[in-house]
Amino acid sequence: MSNVQPPDEGSYPEQPGQSDQNELLVELFKKVQDGNQNAFSELYEIIRRPLMAYCLVLTRTVDDAKDLFSLSIAKMYEGRAGFIGGNFEAWIFTIVRNSSRSLYRSSQRRQAEPITDDVADETASSFEEADEAEYVRKAIEKLPPEFRSVIMLKYFGGLSVGEIAIAEGIGQELVKIRLFRARNRLAKYLRHLVEEDL
Repeated sequence: MSNVQPPDEGSYPEQPGQSDQNELLVELFKKVQDGNQNAFSELYEIIRRPLMAYCLVLTRTVDDAKDLFSLSIAKMYEGRAGFIGGNFEAWIFTIVRNSSRSLYRSSQRRQAEPITDDVADETASSFEEADEAEYVRKAIEKLPPEFRSVIMLKYFGGLSVGEIAIAEGIGQELVKIRLFRARNRLAKYLRHLVEEDL
């Protein structure tokens, strides 16, 4: 895994509507670059949930997502000198994508429990009843990959439309279209699943 490289040095252009959050992240990361461990802890708490959601989208297994998350955080820290400004989220999402490619190149990939069971239990806090979480889990699995990823990033990762656009490498309008279509499909799947159990 040591062959994973952080993104090329340079600045990443900001997206519209991301300035306030980005300014906070950049300010914290500059402190991290100066060796401030408290700033690292604060930054970690902010990016932990959306990054883990993105790792789950990329790997679709909980164990691999945890591996990817740990590797990405390590690479972020190791490559901290390479970030010289701009869009911090674009920079860290690029690290996650690069790290995921490294994991997929591994010759030995252990069998891991499905993402869906743990996602329902660990990250879907809005679904309090186990039966509801199970319906949602099954419905999300039925979605096409491009719809599943935006739903996971939006509702499990808490990312904004702009952040999803950065993570997925697509425009914000396309994110909105995919979210709209994904919600419609989820509603149909959920109705069908509930009716099956009646």
